[in-house]
Amino acid sequence: MNFPWKRGCFAMARFRKMAVGAAAPVAPSEDAHEVQQQRAKLAEVAAIVARDSVIPAPPVEPAESARYAMLSQLGVKVEDKELGRRAMDIAARLVCMKPGTGGESEHSSVRMIGRFLVWAAVDGVIDQGRAFTRARVDEYLLVKAPTYSRGSICALRCTLYGIGRRLHPQQFPPGVRMTPVPVRTLPTSRVEVEQLQAMVTGLPTALGRRLQTLLDLAGGAGARSSELKMLRGNAITSISVGGHAIAVVTLPNLGGGIRQVPVLDEQASLRLLDVADRVGEGLVLAPHTTKPGHNVVNSINNELRRHRLQRVSATGLRHRWILDLAVIAPAALLFQLADVSDLRFVHQDRKLLPTYTPHSAARILQENRS
Repeated sequence: MNFPWKRGCFAMARFRKMAVGAAAPVAPSEDAHEVQQQRAKLAEVAAIVARDSVIPAPPVEPAESARYAMLSQLGVKVEDKELGRRAMDIAARLVCMKPGTGGESEHSSVRMIGRFLVWAAVDGVIDQGRAFTRARVDEYLLVKAPTYSRGSICALRCTLYGIGRRLHPQQFPPGVRMTPVPVRTLPTSRVEVEQLQAMVTGLPTALGRRLQTLLDLAGGAGARSSELKMLRGNAITSISVGGHAIAVVTLPNLGGGIRQVPVLDEQASLRLLDVADRVGEGLVLAPHTTKPGHNVVNSINNELRRHRLQRVSATGLRHRWILDLAVIAPAALLFQLADVSDLRFVHQDRKLLPTYTPHSAARILQENRS
């Protein structure tokens, strides 16, 4: 009889025998040196083929040549300096595919892209087409995730996806323009203001003066950080009200004009007038320099940090000043002095403001009606 299952067994037996025979050691029939040469030749051919298959980096438009020249000079810390140089050159070309300003944000993007291209290089060959596939980019993000902060990973993903979207639009999701959420700075509390005020006397003279002037301008006249670095002594003048000298700080407003803010605190007024006399046309917070610094508030905070003291927030002081002003000034005057277009920030801190009884409200309205 013919049993199909027996034919299967015999076939499996023959297969096992053949497999054993294939696994048996074979005496080397080639010289080891010749094998090594053949492998080297194959590796050389593979490298040549890999280089020949690389799509050239995108050309730089004439209008972007100056920007490219600046970005391509940036460096990246890698072991292979030549590989790093080529990676940064390609990264600069990729960034210049879209118009830009060449600012610090682009410097950061070029370095991110350059480091990624070095990581994605194969046998010293950089191929931006193969590197910027979705799979390779996501693999790189997974590698970097344990050592990068969440914000850094988001920035890295945004940068690499942006380049990948230009090279392989079918692999990457379309870009979504996110509306930045403004970071709200809480108003400095009155206790904190008192602590900062008490801290001034224990500081070196120059630093103490700068901090005191910052407190008087941001907390007494509502000056913004951007306005503090530009403010000169001749922008502080005085008027006489009720026989008392009151300092008036002239500041720019967002509409292109100016606003003149009287400083109600008597001691702050006297200090600001003294500063104005001392510096003349010089910068109030940097009297020994001729050009405004990048951020005078940061420089003051850096010095405070060296003394291991609490930092000061010019924005927080301004917000405290606005809340205090909202209690005593009509809305029209608040808009004028604070240079604001709405009262959302006041509403956000409504719990910090007083609640008026009908009698108090009527009295205040009667007093201000005229």
